[in-house]
Formats: sequence, structure tokens, C-alpha cells
Amino acid sequence: MMLRSARRVLQPKLGQFSSLTRTLAIPLTLHIQLPLTRANYTTEAPQQAKRTRAPTSLSNTSRSFGEAPKHQLRIINKKFADDGKLLIMDISDRAITKLNNIAQEENNPGVALRISVESGGCHGFQYNLNLSDVNTKTDEDCVFEKGGAKVIIDDSSLGILRESTVDYTTELIGSMFKVVDSPYMASSCGCGSSFDFDFSKL
Repeated sequence: MMLRSARRVLQPKLGQFSSLTRTLAIPLTLHIQLPLTRANYTTEAPQQAKRTRAPTSLSNTSRSFGEAPKHQLRIINKKFADDGKLLIMDISDRAITKLNNIAQEENNPGVALRISVESGGCHGFQYNLNLSDVNTKTDEDCVFEKGGAKVIIDDSSLGILRESTVDYTTELIGSMFKVVDSPYMASSCGCGSSFDFDFSKL
């Protein structure tokens, strides 16, 4: 009799406890499963990949496209035209190599190519090229130095051969230094040393 009474008393309480347990278990279960849903996984995965991506190095790229620096032209005792424009001549890479080889063979770093222009030849003017020494320059001379090679020319000759290039060529008649690419030469002979100067282009 007493056992039956105890069951009647405890049964409602157990039912309330079961309902309370189910109520508390629902948010607990959702809280655990929420980070494992597809929406959260697909959102977090790219962010994690973005954070762990290794930085890109540009050091190799800059070295691959890098270019070797060109020889710089240095002028000693600069000369200027009447209009104040700097008189200049260039030296080709072949001429630089040849002059440096000569300087090495003669064991003389002061070896220079001297250029002078005079009247004559079959086209009115001709230039003379001779090996010299940079120490022979005078106040009237201008020295162009590039890549170790040196060219000496007096101011009057430079006024005629301005903006041209000293080159070293190999032809059927032999190898020689020549003055090429002058914008003021109207014509020249086959030997290359005699030329006609167009004063109207000045």
C-alpha cells in the first residue's frame, strides 16, 4: 500500500525531470553541431587557406629581367659650339674592345686614339687616326673616355666630326678604326677617311 503511494508521488516528478532533460538537451545538441554545418565550413575554409598562403618572392624575377649597365661616356676638357651646344663623340663597343686590347698588349693604360681633320682628299676633308698617349693632350684637345678606351680630338676637328661615332671595322681591305654615323657628312669615299661636310646642317 505504501509502495503504491510512493509511485504515485514520484511518477509526476520523474515526468517533469524527463521533460526538463529534453528541454536542456535541445540547445546543447545544436550548440555542438553548429560549427560542423556546411555553411560554417565553407565560410571558414577559404579564410584559413588565405592566412596560410606563402608570400610570393620577386627577387628572382627582378634578377631575370635585369640588364647589364652600359658604359658611361666621360668627357675631359669639354668643348662647346658657338651656340653653346656641347660637342660630343661616341665610341662603339668594338672600338672600346680594340683600344683596350692595344693598351693591354703595350702595357700602357694611357693608350689613346688621336683624331684630326684636315683639308684634302677626294671629297674635301679627310681625317687622320693615329695611336697616341693621353698624356700628350693639350688645352685645345678634348678627351672622350668610355669603358677604359680613350679618344683625343682637337676642338676644330671635333666641330666637324661632332655627334659621330668612332668604330672599329673589319672589311676586305683590312681592319681599321673609322668615324661613322656623322649627321653632317654629305658623302665619303670608299676608303672612309675622305668625306664632304655639309655646313648647311649645322
